[in-house]
Amino acid sequence: MSSFKPSMSEPKSPGSYCGVPAQRSSQWGPEMVLVKLEDCSHPLELNVIVKEEEEERGIKEEEEEERAFTEEQRAVTEEAEQRAFTEEQRAVTEEAKERAFTEEQRTFKEEAEERAFTEEQRAFTEEQRAFTEEQRAVTEEQRAFKEEAEERAFTAEQRAFTEEQRAFTEEAEERAFTEEQRAFTEEQRAFTEEAEERAFTEEAEERAFTEEQRAVTEEAEERAFTAEQRAFTEEQRAVTEEAEERAFTAEQRAFTEEQRAFTEEAEERAFSEEQRAFTEEQIAFTEEQRAFTEEAEERAFTAEQRAFIEEAEERAFTEEQRAFTEEQRAVTEEAEERAFTEEQRAFTEEAEERAFTEEQRAFTEEQRAFTEEAEERAFTEEQRAFTEEQRAFTEEQRAFTEEAEERAFTEEQRAVTEEAEERAFTAEQRAFTEEQRAFTEEAEERAFTEEQRAFTEEQRAFTEEAEERAFTAEQRAFTEEQRAFTAEL
Repeated sequence: MSSFKPSMSEPKSPGSYCGVPAQRSSQWGPEMVLVKLEDCSHPLELNVIVKEEEEERGIKEEEEEERAFTEEQRAVTEEAEQRAFTEEQRAVTEEAKERAFTEEQRTFKEEAEERAFTEEQRAFTEEQRAFTEEQRAVTEEQRAFKEEAEERAFTAEQRAFTEEQRAFTEEAEERAFTEEQRAFTEEQRAFTEEAEERAFTEEAEERAFTEEQRAVTEEAEERAFTAEQRAFTEEQRAVTEEAEERAFTAEQRAFTEEQRAFTEEAEERAFSEEQRAFTEEQIAFTEEQRAFTEEAEERAFTAEQRAFIEEAEERAFTEEQRAFTEEQRAVTEEAEERAFTEEQRAFTEEAEERAFTEEQRAFTEEQRAFTEEAEERAFTEEQRAFTEEQRAFTEEQRAFTEEAEERAFTEEQRAVTEEAEERAFTAEQRAFTEEQRAFTEEAEERAFTEEQRAFTEEQRAFTEEAEERAFTAEQRAFTEEQRAFTAEL
């Protein structure tokens, strides 16, 4: 831009004449030009202030350098922001990969724990089966030992009774004893058949108990499998909901979030109700198993009482047989005494021998009674020891059953905890997805804002350049006008 400032003054240079071109004077500065008019009678001096084009070019170059520096700074800032966004996205991707790897490790660990628990449960079932077989073998051995002891006692008693009958009776007494022995054999056979039926009944009850335990175990496994399937269904439902949420718009997303919160609350309530019902079912199952165990103990006690009653009946039968033998002996002795009274004189020596024989017989009876009492005491002690062993075994089995129940309950609690952790992780993943989505939208908004800002800057630069061009054109036009005016002057 140039300015035109005319000034009227007297000529200060005596050597200036008409027709001499204009000269610069160092007295007025580099921007003052002396212009002389052709009218020599009244010379005038015009001082014109001209702004040189070199300074304008220097200013324009400085402005262009500033613009280039601003553009370079903007490019560096955008590159730094893009690098920061890339690093953040890379960190987010690595964190997602680490979470996926952690989830895979957790799944593998849970699968290994489930396999170990299955192997432990299988070993426990095998151990319980072996223990049941061992108990059955011990029961069979005790039954065989009892039958052998009874047979030995009965054989010894039968031999003694046979010897006595053979010593004091004749062919008729032997015939009567044979009939009595037949009846006793039939009764013993009936007793043996009844014992076999009892053993078969007990074995059938044991089989029914084993089947019931197996059914209870299968039902527990089915419940555990149902819980796992339900958890898998929940996971699939969460994945489907997440896919549907991605497909929805922003408005539908908010509505879906509210609906999902309501659905999760309802599902949590249903799950709490189901867990409460399952806990009540487990308590009922524990009560049922305890009642079943008590019923088994009552059956064992009833069987023991039955055996004791049968033993008492056998003892009563033995006492009756002994009384019958004593009665027979008394009749025989009475007959012998009558015969001895009639033939006392002739058979004095025979009576003395018979008296000695009676003494010997009484001594034998005392010895037999003492032996039977000792055998009964020993058998009672053995039976008491067996009862104690059976009680200890029942307590051990009960403790083992309670431990298995605690393990099953612990596994179920672990499954519930893992399901809750999975739900929490799913919620955390959803929050992370929402955060990433918000971050992406914010980055997009930032990028759009930067583009808009760059476009505004370009528009501003274009406007400034247009204004400068217009101003330069005006300045040129004014300079041309000034030149034309100067030429006219």
